[in-house]
Amino acid sequence: MTGVFDVAKEDGVGVTFAFGDKVYWDDGNDFAVATGEAGANKLLGKAVAAAADADTSVRVRCGRSDSMNRFRSFRLRTR
Repeated sequence: MTGVFDVAKEDGVGVTFAFGDKVYWDDGNDFAVATGEAGANKLLGKAVAAAADADTSVRVRCGRSDSMNRFRSFRLRTR
């Protein structure tokens, strides 16, 4: 799947994304995170809009056709 999607993100203080940041998927917790955790979290794509601490989602451009197929319960909202 390719395109731009709003993806649920980890919440809390210090969990932010800037335009162009890499966005990873935490499959165990079913949300986007900012770190790859030594390969445990898989690269989802890049943020195409900033996301602040209080935001519940991050807008991500997914560029590889298989980038989302590896996630067992991916929740997304298209815009």
